[in-house]
Amino acid sequence: MAFAIFLNGQDLAAAAAIVQNQNWNFASNDDKNVIQQCWQGGLNGWASAPHAPDPWGSQDADMRIVVINATYKGKTVTLLQMLDAWNNTALANNPDPAAYGGGIIFLNALYTDIRFGGDGRDPWP
Repeated sequence: MAFAIFLNGQDLAAAAAIVQNQNWNFASNDDKNVIQQCWQGGLNGWASAPHAPDPWGSQDADMRIVVINATYKGKTVTLLQMLDAWNNTALANNPDPAAYGGGIIFLNALYTDIRFGGDGRDPWP
């Protein structure tokens, strides 16, 4: 099953730049592969993702919905697995969280917003 994330274009552009960066220290090969599979499973289409109403009513005219359908090791990747891979990558790149233009801090912020703020839906639809 697929999952969806709701982010505006600016946040998606930053997320795309971060997850494509191959200079990260990944906590594990599994984290790296989950991130890559999510990229190939729909996150790479962020720029053409359809606009969607913000589920929280912020009236952000650039809110988009990105549907991700990824598999890893023969199993469907869940929203929580992708977020955990993002968070693990952010933590593995400490103690210099400002490295890569603050990308690590932003990746951790996205993890928090989506996981605890409800900017994701799993399963989708």
